[in-house]
Amino acid sequence: MRVIFKIFFVLLAIRLFTCEGKVKRDVAEFGRDFVPKPKVEEVSGEDLSEETPPPTDASPLLAANYYFIFDGSENMEERCAGQEKLRSAQRAAQELIEQVPDDANMGLLVFDDHRDRGEAFTEPVALGPDNRKKMNRALRRIDADGNSSLREAIYQGVNQLEEQSKKQQGYGEYHLVIITDGQDIGLEDAARYAVEKGIAIHTVGLCIDREHPLRTYALSFQNANERTDFTLTPEAERVEPETFEPIDTKTLVAETQTPATAE
Repeated sequence: MRVIFKIFFVLLAIRLFTCEGKVKRDVAEFGRDFVPKPKVEEVSGEDLSEETPPPTDASPLLAANYYFIFDGSENMEERCAGQEKLRSAQRAAQELIEQVPDDANMGLLVFDDHRDRGEAFTEPVALGPDNRKKMNRALRRIDADGNSSLREAIYQGVNQLEEQSKKQQGYGEYHLVIITDGQDIGLEDAARYAVEKGIAIHTVGLCIDREHPLRTYALSFQNANERTDFTLTPEAERVEPETFEPIDTKTLVAETQTPATAE
C-alpha cells in the first residue's frame, strides 16, 4: 500500500513540475502579463448565419442614374452651324431624356440666367425616379446668360452620383450627360476625375474642337452641328443597317441552268 502511495506522489510531482515549467517558458516568451487562452471550439458551417443575398433585378439598388449637365451660359446665344446653340442643345437634351430607361433615376444641373447671384449653377431637378416630365419642363425654361461654370458643374455632378452610389450600396450604373459648347478652363482634370470614379461621360458638343477634353474622356461624343439625331449608345455598340450588293439575276439564272458534270 505504501508503495502505491509513493508512486502516486512521484507522478503528481512530475506533473506539477511539467506544468510549472511550461508556464515559466510561456512567461519568458510572452511576458509576465501572459494569460493562457482558453481553447476555442471550432464552429461548423451550419452554425454560421447566411450571407445577405444580392439584390434582384427589380431592386432599386440596381437602378441606372443619369445626371444631366446643361450649359446655359451666355456663349450659348451664339450660333453653331447656322443654328442657335441653345435651341440645338435643348433639342438634343430632350431626345436623350426620352432614351433613358423608365426605371432609371434622372437629375438636371444648369448654369444659366436663373441661378442666384453668387451661385455657379442651379439644380432644377434633383436626382431621382420618375423625373422625365420635370426634366422636359426645366429644359424649356432655360435662358442663356452668365459665365460658364462647366468645370464646377462636372465636380458637382460627380458628387451627386457618388451620394447616390452610397444609397445603392455601389450597385447600378452612373452616367454624366454633358451638353455644352465646352468653353471653360480646367475641364481635363474634371473629366478625368469623373472617369476615375467609374462614371461614364456622354457629351453633346456644339462646335467643340477636335482636341477638346470632353472628346477624349467621353464614352460617347456627338456634335450637334454634325447630326440631328442623338443617342446614349456608344459608337462601338451601335448597329448599322446591313448593305447588300444588287443581285445579277441573269448570272444567277445561267448558273442554275448549267448541267452538272458527270463524274
